[in-house]
Amino acid sequence: MKEGYVVAMHSKRSSHDHECRVITLRQTSRAIRLVLEDDALDDSERAALKAAIFIVDKLAGTHRRAATIRRDDEDLSPVSETALRESAQASGTDETGAVPERVEKGTH
Repeated sequence: MKEGYVVAMHSKRSSHDHECRVITLRQTSRAIRLVLEDDALDDSERAALKAAIFIVDKLAGTHRRAATIRRDDEDLSPVSETALRESAQASGTDETGAVPERVEKGTH
C-alpha cells in the first residue's frame, strides 16, 4: 500500500493516467495468462511467466492505489468502475489488481 502512496506523490501523472495504466497492465496480465495455457511450455518457462504475472499484477495494484490517491487530491470522478471491473475480470485479478491465489501458488 505504501508503494501506491509513493507513486501518487512523486508522479506527474493524473489519476486518469494511472487508471489507464491499470487497464493496460491488466490486459498484459491476461495475455500472459493465455500464453501460460500452452502445453508446450516447460517448468522454467511456466515459472518465469507466473513471476511476470505476479509483477504485472502488483504494478496494476500500485497504479490503482495511486489513481485513488491522486483522484482524491484532484477531486475528479474515476474512470468507469465498470471498465475497471471488466478489465480486472479479463486479466483474472480483482479490482485492486490482486493476484489470484491459484497463480501465486503455481497451481494454474
